[in-house]
This record gives sequence, structure tokens and C-alpha cells, in this order.
Amino acid sequence: MEALTVNRGLAGLPIPRNSEQSERNREIRRRCREGESHQSISQAFGLSEWRIRTINEKEERRERMGYYERRKS
Repeated sequence: MEALTVNRGLAGLPIPRNSEQSERNREIRRRCREGESHQSISQAFGLSEWRIRTINEKEERRERMGYYERRKS
């Protein structure tokens, strides 16, 4: 299963994700966009500031590349 996920990623196809995790990541991105500090977000979600930063960067990249618009169509 792991190889399938890697191959889908390399092919530029969406990788199936846990929906709760996806919602959490989008909420983290929204809070970062609104200017909330990484420290307060990390306390709210129980994750390290480094993890909050990496999730935010990943979600920002997805938004920029139109990932969510493609998924809707």
C-alpha cells in the first residue's frame, strides 16, 4: 500500500488521506493565515511548533497549486 501511495504522489495524483487529519490541517492553515502564533496553535492541537509550521507550509503550497480546486471538479 505504501508503494501505491508513493507512486500516486509521484504521478501528481491526490493521495487518499484521513479526513479528520485533512480537516485539522486546513484548520491549522486557516489559523496561521489569520495571524495566530504557531505557539498558540501548537498548544491547541497538541503538536510541536515545528509540525504546525510544516503543516502550514504544505497546505499553503497545496492552495497555491490549486489542489483543492482540482479535487472539487
